[in-house]
Amino acid sequence: MKVLGIVSEYNPFHNGHKLHIEKSKKSTGCDFVIAVMSGNFVQRGEPAIFDKWTRTRSALINGVDMVIEIPVSFATASAEFFAECSVRILENSGIIDTISFGSECGNVDYIEKISDILYNEPTEFKELIKEELSKGLTFPVARSKALKKLSCVPKDVLENPNNILGIEYLKALKKINSSITPFTLLREVSHYNSKDMTGFISSATSIREGIKKGDVEASLMAVPENCRGLYKSVMKKGISPIFPDDMSDFLNYKLRMSTPSQIESILDVTEGLENRIINAMTENYSFSDMCSYIKSKRYTFTRIQRVLSHIILDITKKDTKTYIDNGFSQYIRVLGFRKDSSHLLSSLIKNSKIPVITNLKNAGNQLDTLGMKMLEKEIQTTDIYMALCPDKSNSSIRKEFTEPMVII
Repeated sequence: MKVLGIVSEYNPFHNGHKLHIEKSKKSTGCDFVIAVMSGNFVQRGEPAIFDKWTRTRSALINGVDMVIEIPVSFATASAEFFAECSVRILENSGIIDTISFGSECGNVDYIEKISDILYNEPTEFKELIKEELSKGLTFPVARSKALKKLSCVPKDVLENPNNILGIEYLKALKKINSSITPFTLLREVSHYNSKDMTGFISSATSIREGIKKGDVEASLMAVPENCRGLYKSVMKKGISPIFPDDMSDFLNYKLRMSTPSQIESILDVTEGLENRIINAMTENYSFSDMCSYIKSKRYTFTRIQRVLSHIILDITKKDTKTYIDNGFSQYIRVLGFRKDSSHLLSSLIKNSKIPVITNLKNAGNQLDTLGMKMLEKEIQTTDIYMALCPDKSNSSIRKEFTEPMVII
């Protein structure tokens, strides 16, 4: 039995994702697919447009055999921490043979070369980063410039988000000395950040933008046919869609109730950023307007989105460091699986190096104090997510205990 691992957000699941699964299985010869997926909040620092159970179902009916959740503290983290947590989950499962990811370059050798530099961090590389940072550049830009000078790969390899995540996946594999084999596929047609609908295969960004503008039918042409009814159903019920600005009231409340030192304790808040955040509140109200106000040459829009989401969700530097120091995710949380792949769950439970959670009601018997703290954060953030639903009658608390694992 060969098992393929895919790190995903499926925000939402679309035709490009389905194509990636099909091509990856064919190219690697793997029999089963396990997707490690962000929960209700994603790496861009946003709430997912559809809840995690809807997105889990969409993946399971389109070629994924099991979906495992990335804990929210890392699902909303920088590319480095997001990737390492995801890779560690795959490694700790004890059953993954290959990891497949889409990339703009489609060449794993290029990504391998860059990941080697990042993993080994030669002195010359460190000095080049310092030099670029002294010019006032953001860390991602400074790192990219340093890598361009040291590597011989095409410069655009370092300028595209999927390539960057791929580099981080490979770096994490080296760091933990994993035997998992990396494999990449050339990303089809649409750029990750493109807001333009390009037909059958369009980016998740463009699909979200289309739904936000009310062009639901046109947007859903870019998702598998068996997902269209699923997405329309949760929209009709008022559970979805959810967008970043829906968090504005939560953000304003948290900022008004927090001191500068409390904001400073939040993950990714550095170099006096807390003062810029407080100043933003005096002139703006919406989540997106605050992001635009705080954004600068040194702080990217996405970085600011993550920071503001961390403030809302109370994700702190201290807690995150504790999780990192203790192996990142404290458990493997199964969100759903296919009945005809149930033996995969049995194999996971047998081979996993960390506790496997399938029922939250039993988690207290499986997890230690730190594991329960991580899980409780998941429960809290899901409560916040449900409070963002368009129809507030869906804003139930402790949803994690009432929504069953997805089994199809």
